[in-house]
Amino acid sequence: MNLVEKFKQEIQELNLKEPYEIAYFLYIRTGEIFEYNPLWEIASDKEATKIFKERINIYHVQQFKIVCSS
Repeated sequence: MNLVEKFKQEIQELNLKEPYEIAYFLYIRTGEIFEYNPLWEIASDKEATKIFKERINIYHVQQFKIVCSS
């Protein structure tokens, strides 16, 4: 999923113009799309480090379970 294009389209469809409205929309919508990765809680130190260092490519999202550092 290209998150940038999806958000641009949704912002345009909702006719959002004000920066605060856009920021609020992005915050809420991001929470709807992604979910917390529960493996973080039970992972070994090595696995937890790997999960913590994962980065999301916002132009090609494939993983929807993340931790805050992602």
